[in-house]
Amino acid sequence: MAYNKRGRIKERLEGIHKNCDWIIEHVEQCLQLIEGSHENLSGAFKGIGEVAEQLDKLSQNIYHTI
Repeated sequence: MAYNKRGRIKERLEGIHKNCDWIIEHVEQCLQLIEGSHENLSGAFKGIGEVAEQLDKLSQNIYHTI
């Protein structure tokens, strides 16, 4: 447990990273479930995955600059 602001912010960024990993995992599972049957949903889930990856990269960049 961090006691200063910098440490607490880094902990929150680690939480964002873990959440993004779970989002990407769930998106992949959904894509497997709908494989070949729902192209519109497939595109939507891929979009969610791409946004999660971008958010993860941004949070990692912030983490490394703090």
